[in-house]
Amino acid sequence: MAALFSSFSRLFGGADATPRYKTVPIYDDLRSQALSLSAELAGAHKEDEVFGVLMETGYPKAVATLVSARDGAASLYFSGGGGTIGAGGHARPNSASKKVVALASSFVRHASKTDKTPLPKEGFTRFYFVTRSGLFTVEVKEEDLGMGRHPLSPLFHSAHELIHEISTIDAKEPKKG
Repeated sequence: MAALFSSFSRLFGGADATPRYKTVPIYDDLRSQALSLSAELAGAHKEDEVFGVLMETGYPKAVATLVSARDGAASLYFSGGGGTIGAGGHARPNSASKKVVALASSFVRHASKTDKTPLPKEGFTRFYFVTRSGLFTVEVKEEDLGMGRHPLSPLFHSAHELIHEISTIDAKEPKKG
């Protein structure tokens, strides 16, 4: 009976429509740290309202989380484990990360203040803006962002430039372990 109710909820947009991703503890810890980033730790100046950005995209079995900080710190990690931490220690990802955060200040107005931090639904991208006024979020269909059909599309594309820069580091530097 519960499975039948769950199926109807998914069909008709009930409360259980959000996927339940399985996450690993290290992912949960890193994500929590990023969502509670302080202005001081992010290297924010007094005039910086936004000093951290998370872009999370929901895929069928996992979530990819991109983190950018005002000082250029950048990481990309996955809800099932793995990723790249500390990419901002390299010049190109550092520059791309700073660009994402600088650009974010003009897009935070599209987000709502929140104290909840759900993962995005499959096929959606959720932005979190870490600001001096608190945490703000907005969730948009990934396709709409990618095709330029949403006001946040420029931020989405800038974040993907950062992902590209992170991936070039991974290709050039062998992983330890």
